[in-house]
Amino acid sequence: MRDPKSFYIFDFDDNIIHTGSLTFIYHKQTGEEKSLSSPEFAKQRALIGKSGPYKNYLIDPSPGRSFKRFGDDPAGKFFPFMEDLKMAVSQTGWQGPSWSRFVKAINRDRTMSIITARGHHPDRIRDGIEWLAEQGLIPKAPDIHRIYAVTSAETQKIMRWTGPDLIASLKKQALHHFIESVYEEFGHEPAHRFGFSDDDPKNIVSTRQKFLDLKQRNPHHSFFLYEARPTKVIEEEVTLSQNEDH
Repeated sequence: MRDPKSFYIFDFDDNIIHTGSLTFIYHKQTGEEKSLSSPEFAKQRALIGKSGPYKNYLIDPSPGRSFKRFGDDPAGKFFPFMEDLKMAVSQTGWQGPSWSRFVKAINRDRTMSIITARGHHPDRIRDGIEWLAEQGLIPKAPDIHRIYAVTSAETQKIMRWTGPDLIASLKKQALHHFIESVYEEFGHEPAHRFGFSDDDPKNIVSTRQKFLDLKQRNPHHSFFLYEARPTKVIEEEVTLSQNEDH
């Protein structure tokens, strides 16, 4: 019998680190480009082009447009993720609400996964995290088993994803893929523990249901949610009694 392990799954932006990466929208008539911070974009996304302060703007998902800071430069001349990461840590307030939990997981040699809506090649995100270790901002390079940048072609190929680019669905599939890979590599040993941390309430709801399904099939395992709010992290253990409540 192999030893039980603890596994952590972390979202990146505004969960571990406030990267400050900008999203860009464009005026419908003039084409004027306007930049939005990550919190502002998350707040207004459903209203852009419809109502509110950005009703005359649109999101352009084509390469090099609205999400150019969340993907790689095709020519490889600049690296948005590393650039934004370096800029973020040079300022105050860059540590996200789950930063301390991330560092704690590193110190305890926990096996982890990063699941992010970004579209970089996963290696670019790994490079950025290793750079944090080189700078002494984290105690050492963490044991990252898998990185899922769910809007990247590389990640979608690994997940065999053929559906639309809906972030909540992509993240749910990434979580499923990671846990299946854990069971394949580390077995179904009693006392395995899984923790999931994200700042998006929709992803917390989706993961709660996934963890409930897993708990039914693996009642000897423990599953925890960490909802990262601006000033605190809400911890919740997912139990079979929650399924009875619903």
